[in-house]
Amino acid sequence: MPTHRISDESVPLKYDLRRLRSRVRRLGRVPMAKLDDAVCDIIDLKGFSVAVLLQQLPALPADRQKHVSMKVEDFLFFHPGRGRKILPRILRAVELSDVSCHPHLVSAFADVANRSGVRRRVDMPAPLAAAEAMLREEGDLVRQGKAVEILAMGKDPACIPLILKGVSRALKYIDQYAGFHFTETALFALRILGGDSMLRLLMNPASPTLHTQFRIEWQNRSPELAKDVLNAILGLGDDFAGLILKVVDLAEFNLPFLAMIQEGLSHPDKWVRQMAVESMSKIADAGAPEHLERMLADPAPEVRLMAVSSLGGCPADKTGSILAGIASRESETYEIRINALYALFSQKNRVELEKLTASPTHFVGLHALGLASLLQNRDDGLKRLLESLGTQSAEDVKDIAHYILEIARPEDVGKLLEARKRLSDATRTDAFFQIMRLFLEKQRGPSLDKALAALSATERNALDVLGTGVFGGKGPETDGD
Repeated sequence: MPTHRISDESVPLKYDLRRLRSRVRRLGRVPMAKLDDAVCDIIDLKGFSVAVLLQQLPALPADRQKHVSMKVEDFLFFHPGRGRKILPRILRAVELSDVSCHPHLVSAFADVANRSGVRRRVDMPAPLAAAEAMLREEGDLVRQGKAVEILAMGKDPACIPLILKGVSRALKYIDQYAGFHFTETALFALRILGGDSMLRLLMNPASPTLHTQFRIEWQNRSPELAKDVLNAILGLGDDFAGLILKVVDLAEFNLPFLAMIQEGLSHPDKWVRQMAVESMSKIADAGAPEHLERMLADPAPEVRLMAVSSLGGCPADKTGSILAGIASRESETYEIRINALYALFSQKNRVELEKLTASPTHFVGLHALGLASLLQNRDDGLKRLLESLGTQSAEDVKDIAHYILEIARPEDVGKLLEARKRLSDATRTDAFFQIMRLFLEKQRGPSLDKALAALSATERNALDVLGTGVFGGKGPETDGD
């Protein structure tokens, strides 16, 4: 910004430094009820207006300084690109203004420095002292999160205990935006200040291996600082790892926290391991299949179940045979083997499902048949399922019903009635009628009415039996029956 005076009245106000300064000085006499509007009028001039506001800010009364700072903060939040050239003036304003302005000016500095689309010069100073003072007090967590961004710019690990203290406070409000935002920002800052080893230690502070690694990496730093950092980490509480993994799981970019997630896979608490597996599944491109495969041997069935479900989101060519092996593992629980089949289905891995239809374990073969049929052409899949009814027990007919109901459409009502003829005993026939009742209820509507009208009188009479309540409930009414 030019430093010479311009007094020509023909120059626009937004470029006339003398008149702009006079306009800002008059803010000291504006009634408080009109102060915000007066500040906004100056900002709306554009040009040099914000720069002059920041320059003249310390000369205003303290209560008015705060109002001006708040409006500058709001403006730069929505237009950070317009603050690129005035970062030094924001910094100077922080140094000279009343302390009540600091949260707003520090927040504005962070917005411009990190969100203006232009990389901040490495040698440019930042309001580190003001940011640190903000974290030492109870305050707005959103602005304190921006103070953490400022501290990360300084790259001084001495502020790590202070940031961890803020995280501990923010976790009490983790279900609110402010608490979540602060914690996510703090994790990024801690990674910058302490590296991946810091994130690993946060996840599993009881690990002797991680303690040794930490001491090696911090051997050239102050012993007192290393002790303070360790004490801060150990004081975070037993539930810290689980809460942090929830934040990582919901973070827009969780790849930077890969080291933390990997460490969570070895946590002594099975629920933390389960959450780590779930988070790992969202960054499969970072080598997750190998880590997830390792968790299939976890002693906790809850963890193994999550690992199986997560493998379903990985490429079929990398994990299909693994999931098929889990489905075939006789020593595994029913729930995990069934979920392995569903994981194969989510991969659309019909090849492995077809192999499993011949499984010696009856329920595996049955459900593999149903899922493989869903991946076929619809008509072929339905035909296959209906043809299998003749060889199924009554209980199997009930199990296969889910797949038939999933694939059948209203126009298939005639095919279902034809399949009934293949059932020779009353038990299986009764089980099939339950399928028909569910089908008619699910498909009720104009399309089904049209399909029913095309049936023969004999077929309609057979369906009418279902509507009499003989098998419980009432089927859909048909015209002309």
